[in-house]
Formats: sequence, C-alpha cells, structure tokens
Amino acid sequence: MRNYTKLYIVLFCLSLIFTMGMSSTPRDNHMPAEKPLQDNALTNFLAQVKLAYEKRSFTNFMVLVDSDFPGRLEFEANLQQQFSSFKWLAIDFSVDTLLTDAGRISVRLRWFRKSRDTAGVMDKQQDSCQFILNSGTEGYKLLQIRGANPFF
Repeated sequence: MRNYTKLYIVLFCLSLIFTMGMSSTPRDNHMPAEKPLQDNALTNFLAQVKLAYEKRSFTNFMVLVDSDFPGRLEFEANLQQQFSSFKWLAIDFSVDTLLTDAGRISVRLRWFRKSRDTAGVMDKQQDSCQFILNSGTEGYKLLQIRGANPFF
C-alpha cells in the first residue's frame, strides 16, 4: 500500500507540473504582433473612389484615373453607361495586401457591390481584384485593374 501512495503522489506532482507548464505564457516573444494594414493616403483614395462611384459622378471619378490607364476611352464609355443605367450604386472595398515599388502601389482587395437598375431590380456582386496605382504629387491615381473589374 505504501508504494502505491508514493506512486500516486509522484504522478500527481508530475501532472501538476505539466499543467502549470502548459498554461504559462511563452517567455520568448520575438515575433511582433500583427498590425492592421494602415495607409491613410490609400484609405482616402478608396473613400474618394467609393464616393464618386456611389454618387455616379463621372467627372470626379475620372479625376482619380491615371491618364495612362490602358483602354481609358473604353473604360470611360463603360463607366458612363453604368452610371446611366442604374438608379443606385454602392461599393465597398476590403484591402488584403499592399505592396509599393518605385512610385507604384499594388493593392490586392476584395470588393462588394450592390446596385438597383432603372427597372428597380437589385443586384449584389463580390469578387477580388488588384489595383495598380501611381503615386504622384496629386496623390494616388488608378493606373490599372487586374482581375474582376468592380465598377461594371
């Protein structure tokens, strides 16, 4: 009986030590905490795009598009057609990644769009794309859209 009591005490102490070791916080915190993606200029740019799109303001929207945007004339025509065929538009962006390289910014994002056409039919769409932005003295300008175009 005496050997079993010692064995129980040893097992209890080992389980107590193991439990305390598992519940303690790690002492080695070399990895910094993840911080949310922050870029005030990008946030402002996306807010301006959202506002111009939702107000269906063609002029204000095109100010945000770079003059070197490939297929700019076709983009303008499609945007004007989009604005004229909808009573109501709403768009939201969720930024996934942001990379900068030599004055160009690559923004990978998810977009969510709701619309109501002139017949009153509601539509919801979502997808992801990549905006390539030029960073200049006037702020960011949309240079290219890769992937699903969120605007039409």
